[in-house]
Amino acid sequence: MKILSYLFLGLAYAQDHYNALATGVLFEGNNTADPAADGVGVFRDYRNHADAVASILLYCAEETGFLPADGKSDNPEAYFDFLQKAASFPAFYFLGTEDKQYTLSLDGDRGQFLDQVREKYRLESTSADLDRIRSSFKALLPRTIDHPAQRSWLLSLVTLEKQVGTDNVTFSMAHVRLTLSRDEKSGVATIDRQEASMTLSYYSVMGRFISFYSDELARYIKKGSVDQLIRTLSSSKGQDDPLMGASEVMAQSTFALL
Repeated sequence: MKILSYLFLGLAYAQDHYNALATGVLFEGNNTADPAADGVGVFRDYRNHADAVASILLYCAEETGFLPADGKSDNPEAYFDFLQKAASFPAFYFLGTEDKQYTLSLDGDRGQFLDQVREKYRLESTSADLDRIRSSFKALLPRTIDHPAQRSWLLSLVTLEKQVGTDNVTFSMAHVRLTLSRDEKSGVATIDRQEASMTLSYYSVMGRFISFYSDELARYIKKGSVDQLIRTLSSSKGQDDPLMGASEVMAQSTFALL
């Protein structure tokens, strides 16, 4: 496939050691995609581009073996391979010159952690609902830990946006690395006092590219949807967040990488 064989300079992601990962997907805005559109139509029609981007991200996930909903992501490198493949896809334009790197000075309070994450998104002037971002990370943060070895956690959120009144699609990828402790008797998870790290990357989608190469894209990439992306990169397991219903647009998956 010619358009996928071009060489693009991918972004380097630090593959810090971690032994537990929680992943989530959040959709913001208005998905105008036609469910009846065929493979070519998903890519050709700008109104379908939320599903087109979801299809590409699903392709990247399948190619790298990052399939948390299927329990096929026990390889710690799969998550970072997925990020790398998505970042280097030719239809996605990286916004900025580098990933945004932040330090979160945590005092052990969950609310303080969530407020700091929300604040980092605010600094980037994202159009996403910051309260939903906060709630999404609240859902990712485990209440209990199954195994005492699950100390180093990576919380990951993909946010896909298609704003009302436009056909423009953007998405962001964020992950937070932090250390959690487990109560020996109850298994309840607590946040250690620490300097946690957060990485945040934003991408714009080149709609003209996707539309122009719709025939080629449809030949190599299966039609997917936003809902399918959520199901694949997440699972039905939730914590205590109101966004976690089966019909909602955010879900999360937690699994051990021991």
